[in-house]
Parts: sequence; C-alpha cells; structure tokens
Amino acid sequence: MSFFGSKKDKEQEQPISTGSGITTTGGRVDELVSALTSGANDDNPEVRQHIARAIITLGRQQPNLVLSTCKDFMVKNSKCDRQHRVILLTIIHSVMEFKRSEIDVPLAHELRQLAISEMSREKDVIPDWQGAASQVLVSLGMRFPKEVLEELMSRFSPGQLPHYFIMKSLGDFVIANPRDTVPKLKEVFARILPVLASVKQENLKWVFAAGIGHFCDAILTYVANFSDKDPNVPSLSVHAFSSDVFPAYEIMFNNWLLSKEPKVRLATIQALGSISAVLTREQLDAQLPQLIPNILNLYKKEKEHLPITQGFNSLLWVGAKDQNRSLETLNLLTPILAMIHPLTCQNPDPNNSSSIKNHNELLRVYQTIAIMYSDSLVSHLLSHLQGKESKYKLGTLAIIRHLITHAVDPLEDKRGVIVSGIKPLILTEQNLSIKYELCQIVIAMAHHGYLSLEGGETLVEFIVLNCSITDEQIAAWNAQKNKEGTSPLELRTLSDNILNLMTTTLHNVHEVLWPYLFEVLIPPKFSNSLAVVCKCLAWIGSLKREEEAEDYIIDFDRMVNLPKPPAIIARLIVMLNAPNRRGQLGLHIMSLLKAIGPALHPSICDMWDGAIPKMMQYLETKSGAGWQQAQWEELVQRLLVETIRIANDGEWTNALGEALAQHAAELYDTDHDMKRVAFKQLGTVLQKSSHKEFIRQKLEHMLAHTDPNNELERTGCAQGFGYCAAQHLDMTLERVQAPVARAAKKTAEKKEGGVFGLFSSSGPKDKAPAADAAAKGDLSPTVILCYGYISAYAAPSLITSRVDITILNQLKPTMLKAKNPVTRETIIKTIDLIAKAMHKNHLGKEYTLKQRDELLKLLMVYVTPNVKEKIEVPNSIRIAALNAAVSLINLDPVLPTELEKEVLDRITTFYSIPNPDAGSNKNPLIDALNDVLGAILFSQPTIETLGRLFKSVEPIISSADGVQRSNALQSLVYLLTKFIDLKKKGAAKSFTDVGRCIALLIPRVTDPVPSVRTTALSGIRTCLYIDFLLKQAPKDDSEETLPMPPILNNFDGMMERILADELNDQLTVTLELARLLAKTVAPEELPHLLMAALKGLTDSQSSSTSGTCVVLHGLIKMRGPELLPKVASLVQGIIGAMETITNETTLNGTLHALQSLATHHEIAVIDRILVFPLPHSPHVVKALQAIARNEDLVMPLINHLLETINNSQLYEENSNNGKITKVACQPAMAATCSLEELMQLEELEAIVVSNYSLFLSSIFLRIGTSNSMTPPSASEQAVNCLKQFLVATKDTAMQTALDRDGNAHKLTTPKYTDAITDLTSATAKGHRAEMAKIFKAMSGFMRGNFPEQRVVAATVIAEFVNNCKGDPQLLELLIGCMLAGLADPTVKLQSLKGLGNIVAVGKEEANNFASTILDALMSSIDDRDEIICQEAMKGLSKVFELVDSSRMAPIIVNIIHRIRPAFDKENDEIRAAAFTLFGALHRFGLDAAPEHFFEQIHNNLPSLVLHLNDDCDAVKNVSNFQLEIQLEIQFEIQLEIQLEAFNSKF
Repeated sequence: MSFFGSKKDKEQEQPISTGSGITTTGGRVDELVSALTSGANDDNPEVRQHIARAIITLGRQQPNLVLSTCKDFMVKNSKCDRQHRVILLTIIHSVMEFKRSEIDVPLAHELRQLAISEMSREKDVIPDWQGAASQVLVSLGMRFPKEVLEELMSRFSPGQLPHYFIMKSLGDFVIANPRDTVPKLKEVFARILPVLASVKQENLKWVFAAGIGHFCDAILTYVANFSDKDPNVPSLSVHAFSSDVFPAYEIMFNNWLLSKEPKVRLATIQALGSISAVLTREQLDAQLPQLIPNILNLYKKEKEHLPITQGFNSLLWVGAKDQNRSLETLNLLTPILAMIHPLTCQNPDPNNSSSIKNHNELLRVYQTIAIMYSDSLVSHLLSHLQGKESKYKLGTLAIIRHLITHAVDPLEDKRGVIVSGIKPLILTEQNLSIKYELCQIVIAMAHHGYLSLEGGETLVEFIVLNCSITDEQIAAWNAQKNKEGTSPLELRTLSDNILNLMTTTLHNVHEVLWPYLFEVLIPPKFSNSLAVVCKCLAWIGSLKREEEAEDYIIDFDRMVNLPKPPAIIARLIVMLNAPNRRGQLGLHIMSLLKAIGPALHPSICDMWDGAIPKMMQYLETKSGAGWQQAQWEELVQRLLVETIRIANDGEWTNALGEALAQHAAELYDTDHDMKRVAFKQLGTVLQKSSHKEFIRQKLEHMLAHTDPNNELERTGCAQGFGYCAAQHLDMTLERVQAPVARAAKKTAEKKEGGVFGLFSSSGPKDKAPAADAAAKGDLSPTVILCYGYISAYAAPSLITSRVDITILNQLKPTMLKAKNPVTRETIIKTIDLIAKAMHKNHLGKEYTLKQRDELLKLLMVYVTPNVKEKIEVPNSIRIAALNAAVSLINLDPVLPTELEKEVLDRITTFYSIPNPDAGSNKNPLIDALNDVLGAILFSQPTIETLGRLFKSVEPIISSADGVQRSNALQSLVYLLTKFIDLKKKGAAKSFTDVGRCIALLIPRVTDPVPSVRTTALSGIRTCLYIDFLLKQAPKDDSEETLPMPPILNNFDGMMERILADELNDQLTVTLELARLLAKTVAPEELPHLLMAALKGLTDSQSSSTSGTCVVLHGLIKMRGPELLPKVASLVQGIIGAMETITNETTLNGTLHALQSLATHHEIAVIDRILVFPLPHSPHVVKALQAIARNEDLVMPLINHLLETINNSQLYEENSNNGKITKVACQPAMAATCSLEELMQLEELEAIVVSNYSLFLSSIFLRIGTSNSMTPPSASEQAVNCLKQFLVATKDTAMQTALDRDGNAHKLTTPKYTDAITDLTSATAKGHRAEMAKIFKAMSGFMRGNFPEQRVVAATVIAEFVNNCKGDPQLLELLIGCMLAGLADPTVKLQSLKGLGNIVAVGKEEANNFASTILDALMSSIDDRDEIICQEAMKGLSKVFELVDSSRMAPIIVNIIHRIRPAFDKENDEIRAAAFTLFGALHRFGLDAAPEHFFEQIHNNLPSLVLHLNDDCDAVKNVSNFQLEIQLEIQFEIQLEIQLEAFNSKF
C-alpha cells in the first residue's frame, strides 16, 4: 500500500463510498485525513496553520476524500466549535478552487446543502463563519450554476427580506459567473424590487447595494464578452435591464445615499456608478445634475474615497463612451476638476492599499475626462504648473505623465502645447522631487514622439544636466540634518537610466540625440554626465557606422553648434585618463572613439580600431584593487602620440594643441587632476610640433594658467615642459629661465633698497606660497618643478652637460633659503627627478653627480623641524624627502660613513610620527623610510652594512609605543628580506650578527600587537635563512637561491598559532621557537644571542618580557653544556636585567633561566654571584634562593658556600708601620652573606635542621675567622648568619644563650670565645645528638690553616668535655683532641680548659683519665705564659676535687713546690689561682702524706697570712678561704691526737 492507497498509479485509484458519507481510498491516508480534520482546531495558531496546509495538500491529491471527510465531520459534530467549522469550510473552499471539476456530483450536492445550512442556520450575521460557507457556495456555483442559483432563490421568498448572506452570496455568485446568471437576472430583480423599499437595516442596505452593483457589473461583462459572441447564451443589450435597475437607482439615490452609515453611503455611490452604465442615455442625462454634485459632496464627507472614485469613474466613462459632452453643457466639468485635482495631488499612503487604489482610480478619472475634454483638461493642468506649491506641481506632473502614457490619442494634437507648457518649469525648477517627476515625464514623452517637436532638445539637455549631478552635491545633501523628498543620487540615477533607455530602446529618439549630444561633451557643466553621454553616442554611432547611415559622417563646418573634431578628441583623450570615474567613463570614451573614428579623422580610425579594443580589455582586466594609474596614463599617452603620428598633419596637431590649451584654461578650473593631464598632453603635442612660435606661446600659456599653489596643476605643467624638452630642450630651458632671471633681478632690487625698497616688504603676512616666493625673489614652485621634469624627460646625451650649471646652480639660491612647505616639497621632488635622471641606468653610462652629498644634506635639513624659526615639517615633505634620498643614494659612489650615519640618525626619528591614516595598515612614511634603508643596503650589500642598519633601528623596536615597534620591526624584516634579494658572490660566509638580530626580535614574538608577533617570527625565520644561505653559498658563480631548509617551515604553523589572544598560547609557541633555535643557532652565535636577549627582559611590554624568559630558559636548558665560557657574563647580565624588571612573572621566569644555567654549571654560577658587591641586592638574593629551591642544586650550593667560608682565602694580612691588619676577602664574606640569605627560605629550614652540625660548625668557625677583621662588617655578617641559623632551626635555647650576658656582642669582640663557649654549652644541652657530628666537623680544624679556626674548634671541643657525661666514647675522643691541642700554642689555653672540664663527667670517668690529665695540666703550671699557667692551675684545682688520693701522694710536694713562686706573682689572677690550687691539695694532705703536707703548710703559712691583706680582693678572699681550711684541718688533727691519747689511757 502506498501512502494514498494501493501501489497502483493515482489515475487508477477508485474512491470507495462508505456508509458514513466519506469517500475513502482504502489506504492509510484515510485515517490521516480524519485525524487531521479532527485536530484542525488546535490551541496553537501555528499548529492550526500547518494542519490546514497539510489537509489542503492532501486535498489536491484526493479531493473527494478530503471534502467528504470535512463534510462528514461537520455533519456529525453539529455542535463543534464555530472556529473549527470556519477552518474546515475554508479548507473545503481552498480544495475546490483547485479540484472543483473532480468533485463527485453527489458529494457536490451534499456540500451545497452543507454550505446553505451553515450560511443560514443563524439569523444573526456572523461574518467569518457564514462568509466561509458563502465562499463554498459561490465556488460550487462555478460548476453547478443552475443548482446553486435555484438553491439561493429558494431561500429568497417573494415579499420577504432574505438572509444577509443569501443576498451577499447571490451578488458574489452573479459577478463570479455572469455567463450563466445574467440571463436569469430578470427573475432576481423581480424578487428584489418589491422588498427593496422595506429594507431598513443598515447592513441589509449595504448588502443590497453591493449586490445590485454586482448585477450591473455582471451585465456589462456579459454584454462585452458573451452576448452575440457565444451562441449558447441569449443575446442581450446593456439597456435591457434599465427598467429593472432604475427603480432601485431611485430608492438608493433618494434614500440610501442619505444614510447615516458611511459604509452604506459608499456602497450606494459605488453601486450608482455601476447602475449608470445600464441606464439609458435619457435616464442618465436626467440624473446627472443631481448625481454629480452629490458624488462630489461625498468626497468632502467621507474618509474612504475609493468606492466614490470607482462609482464616479464608471459614471464618467458612460458619458465618454457615448461621445457625450453633457458635462460642459451642464457646467459640471470645472467643479469636477476643481474637486479631484487636490485629491489627486495628495500622496497615497504606501501602507494603505485602498489609498493607492483610489489614487490610481483618480488618474483613470482624468484619463476618462481626456477622451472628450482634452483641451480644457490640458489648459487646466498646465495652469497648475505655474503655482508655487510643490505638492500641486508634483501631483499635476503625475497626472500629465499618466495622460501622456494612457491617453495617447486624445492628446495627439496637444503634444506641442504640453512641451511648451513644461519647458519653463524645466528651465527654472530647483526642487529635486519635481525634477524627478519631470524626468519621468520626459521618458514618457520620448516614447510618444514628443522630443522630436520643437523644444525637444531642451528636454534632452534637462536629462543630461541631471546626469551631471556631482558626488559633492550628493554628499552635501546627505550631510543635511533634515532630508526630505528626492535625493540627488536618486535623480541622477533616474536620469542616467532615462538617457540610456532612450538610446537603446527608443530608436525614434536617435534623430534627436544624434548629433545633438556632441554639444554636451565639452561644456564643464555636463562633465559628470560624460560617461553616460559617451555611452549613448557610442551606441548610436556604432549602429550608424555599421548601417553606413547617411547622417553618420557629420559636417562639423555646417553644424556650427557642434565642437570640432580636435576639440572632441582633446576633451575625450584628457578624460580618458580618469577611466574609473562614475559610470565606467574610460570604457565608454573608448567605445565612442572607436564608434566615431571615421567621423573625426579618416586616417586614424584603423589604428583606433586596433588599439582601442586592446585598451578596453586592459581596463576591464586590470581595474580594481591593483589598478596602476601611471601605467594607464602611459597607454593613453601612447595612443595620443600614435594618433598625432598617423594624422601627420601639422595644422591638425596645432589645432589639437590649441584645444588642449583652451580646455585647460576653461574646463578644468575645479578638476585639477584633469588639468594636470591636459598640460601633460599639451606638452606631448608640443613635442611633436615644429612650429616654434606656437611652442613658445603654449609654454607661456601653461605657466600663465597654472596655479602654483596646486600640486596637481604644478605637476601637469612641469610634465608638459618635460615632454616638450624631450624634443626642444634649449627652447624649453630658455622659457623656464625667464622666471629665474626675474627672480634674480627681484632679489637684486631688494638688496639695493632705496625709495622703492621701502615698499618691498609690505603686504599681508599670510600670502600664498607662490606669491610669497615671488615677493622674496624666489622661484615659484611651478618653475622649480619644471626643472625636475625637464631633467627627467630630456635626452640623456644633452642633459648631463646642463644639469650642474643650467639647472642646479639656477635652483641653488632658492633651495638654500626656502622655508615654505610647498616650495620645499617641490624642491625635494625636483631633486628626486634630477637624481633619477642622473642614474647610470637612465643615462646609459657612468656619471657622477658632484653635488649629490650636498643635496642629500639639504634634504636632511628639510626634514628636521626648525624650532627657532617655528618651521614644522609636514608628513608629505618627509615622504618626498625620503624618496628623493633613495634616488640620491642610488647614485655612485657609496655614501661616506659620516653622511650615512647622519641620514640614519635623522630618519629613525620618523618612527615616532603617528600614521595620519590611523585606520590603515599602510604607512607611506615608514615605507619610504624602508626604501632609504634598502638603498643603503643595496649600495653595500654586506653583513656589516646590515649590522649598522640594525643598530640604527634597534632602540625603537622596544619602544612603549606599539605603532613604533611595529614600524621598526617592519623595517628590520624588510632589510632582512632585501638582503636575501641582494645576496651576491663574495658575501660573508656566515651571518656574524645572527644571534644579536634574533635576540632583537624575540621580545616581539609575544608583543601585544598581533601583526608584530607574526612579523617577528617572519624576521627570525629570515635571519636563520640568511645564515643558512651564507654558510651554504655555492662555490661557483651561480646566483641561484637555495631553498629554505625544511626545519624553517615550522614557522608557518607558529605564525598562525601566535595570533592567539591568550598569552599562555603565545608562550607555548615561544617555547617551540626556543626548541627550534636550539637546533639551528650555531655554537659561536649562541652566547651572543643569549646576551643580547637579556635586553628583552626589560622590555616595555610585560608579555614580551615573559616571552623572552621562555626563550632564554629553553635555550639554556637545551644548550647549557656549551655555555661554560660565558657563564660569568650570562649571570652578570641576567642579574643585571633583574634590577630593572618590574613584572613579577618575568622576574620568576628569569630566575628559572638562571636556575637552568646552574643545573649545567652550578659552581661557576655561584662563584659569579659571589662576586657581586655586598650587601647583596634583593635580586642577587633572589637568584641564590632560586638556585636553592632546586632540590638537585641546593646541597651542592650549600657545600660550596661552606667550603668557601671554611677553606678559601679568608683574609689577607697587610702590614702598615709594623702593624698587621687582616683584610677580609670578598668570596668568604659573600659566601657568609649568601648562607644567611639562603636560610631565610622556609623551604630550606628542613635542610638546615638536618645539617645542623655542618651549618653550626661553619658559622662558629666563620665567627672566629672574621673576628678583629677589616672591615668590621665581616664579623657582623657572621653573627647575623648565626642569628638566621637560629631562626631557621627555631633553636630557642641557643637564642636565649645568644641574648644572655651580651654574647651576641661578644661574638664581634676578642672575647668571642666566651660567647662561643656559652653557645656550645646550650647546643650540647639542647642537641646532644649533634655533638659527635659537630666534633667530627670541628676536629679537622684543630689543625686548620687559620689560627682562628683552631681556636674556635678547641673552644667548642673544650666545652663539649664539660657536657659529655655518659658518653665515654665521645669523651675519649674529646680528651685526645685536647691533649693533642696542647702542642699548639694557639689552642693550648682552650685545651687546658677542656682538660679541666673533665670534672663535669663525674669522678669515675674523670679518674680514668686522671694521670694523663694531671700530667698535662702539671706540665703547664709553670708555663711562661701566665694565662696558660693560670688556666693549668684552674684545671688542676677542679681535677683535684675528684681525683683519687692515691694518685696524688707521689706528686703533692712537687706540686706545692711548683706553685710556690706563683704566690708572689704580680698578676692578681695568677696569685688567686695559685692559692686556690694550694687549697685544693688539703684533701690529699690528710690521707696520703700528712707529715709532708703539714710541713709544706707550715712553710707557706706566712705567705698565706701575708696575702690576707693583698691589694687584690680576689686574692684576699682566696687567701682567707684557704687559711680557714688550713685551720680547720689543724684543729681536726689536734683533736684526733688528743682522742687517740685519751683512748690509750682507757
């Protein structure tokens, strides 16, 4: 089954009638149609529309199915929504309109019954519902007229008013099918007329009026189309129904026309118009005096005029048809015209179709009136053209145009009157809208032969004048705030189209246009219409030439108003130089020249026939963006030259020159460009002329008619002189030297002064440049420029002998004192022309322009602003000067170095000058500047020259101004590209500055300006390519350029991706660039690249500095191993750059680059950092910390710093007058400072803690070695380092110890060992586990090279002995170290202290070392050094407290004998120590050898007693204390003896 039923063709499908009344197909479409019908009243309006379209589409395929389904639904659902019924009725009507003939007859009968039922079910009028049913009924009537008419008449009972829609359907049906209904109208009128007077309701009046009007219209249609033409219908006349309609007319005119309802009145008047056509002549004439005034009054009363106008027009047409002039007889024509004219002059509402229709109907009223009353009508209309109101003029013109077009026959004898009537308006009217209407009238007239009448040429001229509206006039109109009516552009466009239409379509107008249009070729007021005029003349001329028409060859002598052929050629050949002006001027001029060649000169037509088509083809293919105006002018010039040559007529040539001279003076005062061309072509004509007097006159004419203040005119005049000089050099120079002589004379008179000199300086200060020059005795700009073009165009063999004396020397006075910008610019252009003329390629031989350098310096003066004289330099002068400089530089010999530098210094200041055309990507000034750079490079195409040029541009490329950066970068890339083009054999074998050049471009790769980024990448690629070319240059003489290496093709992708807006995306490309550079840059150039790139870190653009960081980091990372020789320079450069970096991201990137360098050469990097002055700047600190943040670098860094602190040359000893001063060495001081700075990092705290012993030992050692050193800051640095160490380790105990007893200060004084002792004690207590590590680190320095290191080591170890209880192994090592230290006088004191500290470990462990320690201490108690001796005694005193008595018995007497001399020492401390030691021996006297001990007491008691009064309090106190101890001992001994005696008794 197909969608519409079976798979059979649609023609074979047979509908199936079902019992339900639906004609089905048996296919799935049945259900679909049923479903769509049920859902046709969807809530969504859009869905309803789609469903209706779908059902209608199906109805075109299966009309009976759709119609029966809709009918069945409505019958079965009689109470369904009214809107649903309207939709279905509308669908039924739409389907029937397409498929009425295919409807089954039974179904049609059912539909008819349905429509009647739907239409008359409700008595009230429901337009949408009943109207839809009425449409269905009328549509059925087109196939079943008899049945429908009977059905309607059956509902129209005699004597009763019918339903509203019965009458409406009847009227619609009759007008829709007049053939079948008009013969039955007698019956209809029989039903209507009896009840017509009883119609009271307004809506019924309206429907009866409309219906009767339809009946009358149907009668007219029937009579016109069927009566007497169709044998199957009765023959009837229009007036056959007059007796039937006249009663209706009377009722409607007398009663209904007075209704209060406007719609009824309008319907009535429209019906009356239709009825009037059916009435007899007598009936109508009797009614006109009443009918027409009533109609005219309705115009005043009603807002809706269309029905009135339609009825009125029908009424007027009846009279016109019968050639009846009753309107004049009854004096009704004048009021009619007076009424309808204002109405017609009103502009219809474009959004109101009724208004538009009424306007058109009013025009048809005029058309109807013209049939019988053309004389009165034309007179009436022309009189209105003389009024002042534009509104009525426009309306009247519209009426006239309509009549010209549609009332041709009635106006046949009025054409001349109409032309004469509108001619004054054409000549004087200024209103554009009226002109627009007049143009439309002219084309209407052209169609009907009006232009061939007298005054027709005036109408053509009017069109041409409107074609000549200029763009300036259009722009001025557009600039107005209140723009109303027709625009100049609209008027011009219409006029162009009209003239073109008259030419190509209306051949009857050719006799008017040919040859009249030649008259408008020359006058300047028609200049802007030249294209369309040439197009029309070319069209007509081509036709006439092809047809060999009799009037093709024009007798110019007889037709005196036409310009002569030389004048025509002069005009067209000049304007041909502006081919792209409005309307494809060039193509149409060439078409015209080709078309009329034989008419202008018989000899030139063959050449034109061959050359002009080629020029037209060139113009068609070359015009557009790449248009070359100079090349085109050269082609036109060649055409002119060839025309003169072929004409070979001296008089004709002179006539052509005369015309050119006259046109230049008269036609082109405001068209300066064409005046330039005219002068140039006049010079060409003079070149070909041999009439000397004529040449002199025209040269004088050019100078006299040239505005020296206008550049184009100056140029044209000068070019004319130049072309003339090509053949008549001396004559031209003679003529141009006359102003020079006058200027010299003027200058001389000015110098003479006198009475006449008093007036020489008077006059306005703001004179024009030329007048100002004349007043000062200077040459005018025109004369100056003439010298330039004379030099350029003169024969090379002649000009070289005249350039210095005759030309430059004549110009020099004016050159040197010129101040006016126009004069200067002209001088510059003249210099440029002279320089080009003196080039060897132009001369064909070597030639040296002696004044070349002098002229170049003059140009540099011209481009430099003179602040003192307030002389500004316009951009045009700069550009011209640069162009002239290029020409001078191209001359041999090469510029001197000093002059080259002067030129470069001057022109590079131009980069700061903004582009005057801010919206353009092209900057003429920079282009000209690049040409100068290229010329210098061309004169010496070497790497050295390229380097000098780069150096001159380098400062600008990093400017903060994006435009300057872009311009400078373009210059660099331009030079690189130029160098490739200029590469010659013998050039350098390598690009020695490639690294520096690339480095200059790297920051621009991430420039904020997108175009700068791509240009920078292009420049880098070009640098690498140049380097490749130079290294791979072929050994033979071949100049073949090598292809670009494949690796450089990667730049294409990078140049696309670098345009991304996100900086991160750009940096990704930059990293890719770094990889590529790492593969391509030669090892010898890499350091130069890196060093030069460091400048990019301080670029004015933050994004550029970031990009530079990425490249630096990438290159160092990938090529770092080969950079060792340049590490110091790189570190210096990187940190130096960091000092001026303001962008934090860039700073971090720079630190990463330094870190990357350190991964390859860490020690070298660190050593260079240590050279930086102290205190370190923040950036040096950041550099160190950046390296320390790398986990692979941190420990080597720390170890190197500690190694430098401990084992490098720490100081130098200087002797001055026997006094030795220790001067700290920079590396150790820097390392100390660096160590402190590293410990400021939180990330390093863990490392510091884990290497506690290493750090502390080195810091203690540095404190010792920096003590008493110059400068004092060295010691302070060491203490600060210790403080930072304590902060990093968070060692509060140590910090407390440092703050206690001024230890921090002591560390910077000779008593630093005391502070170290305290700090060591705190360390031993707080970090006992670190003692062994510290000892290990310190023990090696017990034999160090520096005494201070040994002292510190001994001090720490000595204090460790004091805190080593419980660790016998470490104690043994400590004691051994102390014993060994006794041999070193430097640390003997600290060693003795350490041995004395053995008492802190306890008696048991102390006795293990007692004999060794006692021997060591005993050996020093009589040392020559009293401090040693004192320390030994102190030590022995402490040891004696714990040592076993058995060890002392043998030596106690010896000890007393050895310390006895110390009792009398002058040193207080020695005496105190000796008495203390003596007292300490008391514990051994009681046990080991009392008798010997008491003997020594008795021997030394006097001394002890004597020192009770010692001058030193410490000695007195010790002596007193020891004496008390001795007395106690004596008392105990005596008490023991008495007890023993007592015990012996008992």
